Amino acid sequence: MSPKMNEGEAPSATVLQGATFFLVLPEGVDSEAVDVASNLAEAVGAIPRYIDAVEHDGLVAATLQLPLLSALSMGNALHEGPGVQERQQAMGGALGDVLSHLSSSRALSVDAFLQNRENVLRWLDLYADRLNALRGLLANEKREDLGEEIAKGREMSEEWIGGASPGEDGEEVTGKGWRDLLFGGLGRR
Repeated sequence: MSPKMNEGEAPSATVLQGATFFLVLPEGVDSEAVDVASNLAEAVGAIPRYIDAVEHDGLVAATLQLPLLSALSMGNALHEGPGVQERQQAMGGALGDVLSHLSSSRALSVDAFLQNRENVLRWLDLYADRLNALRGLLANEKREDLGEEIAKGREMSEEWIGGASPGEDGEEVTGKGWRDLLFGGLGRR
């Protein structure tokens, strides 16, 4: 299920309105059980979607496990070498959002990754390819191509989750974005 509720927001009867409610249907499941589960999803305002276990595992790998492993590798990379305390003190909102999932997600478990190993490896390979492509654009100063990648990313973000509008210089138009960029975590605690 994919509810749209912000951290710290009080629960609401409308939090599941329009959310996708994935129902994994085992082979040979009784139609009455499907009706009960579908009716429950619809009763809370969600939209039932029927998928098999293999498709579900692929979705979990792409939308939960890949982001968690990305945060894990980013956090571990930032925690190495000199300057760790300075990086921690300068941490802005974007990095804080990413790293917060490492301490709060129950899905960050060895067994979960190993049980879905094939799907996770496939997504990690694709992610590594995309990171290497971006690295190549940056290393070779491919301004136009890098700009196209950023534009595609913004477009995808807007399509998937909505977002802040970029200003003329391409920077996010929010006070928090600039404050975090300039001052990191200063004054936030």
